[in-house]
Amino acid sequence: MTVAPPWIIRVVVRNSGGTATSILPSKIEISWLKLPATIEPIKTEKVASFILQPGEERPISIPVIDDMSGGAGIGVQLAFVEIAVSGGREQGGFLLCSGAITYIDDNGIKREMGFERGYHVESKTFLPSKDTDKEYSD
Repeated sequence: MTVAPPWIIRVVVRNSGGTATSILPSKIEISWLKLPATIEPIKTEKVASFILQPGEERPISIPVIDDMSGGAGIGVQLAFVEIAVSGGREQGGFLLCSGAITYIDDNGIKREMGFERGYHVESKTFLPSKDTDKEYSD
């Protein structure tokens, strides 16, 4: 993430199979998670269909402005989280990037891969959720 908004979140879709894959229209959600379980939606990005050749990847860039319905922007929320973590406390809020990518495999079967990644201020990266209902591939 860059220092000032708008931030660009990039999701990379990769075909690790041996044949071309058709990606179907899908959605990616950006939201704010305040622990223990309050989620505030920020943005929904629609992904158009496309084809990936074997080994090919395609980045999807999602611009995110500093805006949340509660009044305090994402930058303010992240600053509070950074202060708490630098003081030795647990991270109490996360910028989330989640969604499901629907595709047709080489046998013509419709499949889905789900993901949920939370932005960790210490590592400055999005890390995968441990929830198997959010991180899956069928």
